[in-house]
Amino acid sequence: MPGLILIADDDAEFRTVLKGFLEMHGNRVLEAADGSRAFALAEQARPQLIILDVVMPGLYGSTVLKLIREYPGFAETPIIVVSGTVDALKTLGIQEAPNVRFMPKPVDLDALEAAIRELLP
Repeated sequence: MPGLILIADDDAEFRTVLKGFLEMHGNRVLEAADGSRAFALAEQARPQLIILDVVMPGLYGSTVLKLIREYPGFAETPIIVVSGTVDALKTLGIQEAPNVRFMPKPVDLDALEAAIRELLP
């Protein structure tokens, strides 16, 4: 499961907990508190997986997802979309694809670990 993972979420406490969990499993972690920074970090660092909140300042997660999918070399990057809004996929037009998963907040860490193992090469 170890890899370079980008956490994009405006909730600092959520990022801290998630970062600790991911690092405990041997991952390197980058953090972004808004959508604009998330896209810039993704472009610069080329993470192997992105955990992306839907509602963030700067750019919404749905916009970041669209930009990442359109950016050369990112079409297949695995993304786990997280949101406190259960209808986020439908409401924001986010479609689940083979390399996109949705997880409601609060995130179940066991389910997250299973999704990461499935998505990371």
